[in-house]
Amino acid sequence: MTKNIDKIIKLLKKDCGKYTNPIVTEVSDLTKDPFKVLISCVLSLRTKDQTTAKAAKRLFEKADTPQKLLKLYLKEIEKLIYPVGFYKTKARNLKEICKDLIEIYNGEVPNDFEDKLMKVIPKKYWHDYNDLLVKFGQNVCLSVSPLCSKCVVNKYCPKIGVKRSR
Repeated sequence: MTKNIDKIIKLLKKDCGKYTNPIVTEVSDLTKDPFKVLISCVLSLRTKDQTTAKAAKRLFEKADTPQKLLKLYLKEIEKLIYPVGFYKTKARNLKEICKDLIEIYNGEVPNDFEDKLMKVIPKKYWHDYNDLLVKFGQNVCLSVSPLCSKCVVNKYCPKIGVKRSR
């Protein structure tokens, strides 16, 4: 698949232009705050963007830094982020993430790409890659029964784990 990466990215960019940006992208574009992007990303997992947006807004009104979030009681975080999927687990994880950010990274979100991403994806695509895949995953390559018949990169896809498609 990586030998066709230029073709795939070009097709995805063209196709994904008709979809709205994921909430995490919106948070990034609006705030330019790595902490808010990280927390929004955690909240967005297995949760619809509309729900994530409301939960993130409520949470950031109370705690917009790792230090402030860590001071909140677990039940308060749960209440602020509900009804995101797995809100109790995510609340605990958010506290742990903030604790690590403070203790290990001096309160800052690290700005490293994993070696795996750097080795597999050409540098010119690093910025766009996640947004493209999230948009595509939310609209075409759905986790249950993806829309393979509408997929612009269908011929390049190994369809790993796809048991049923439309």
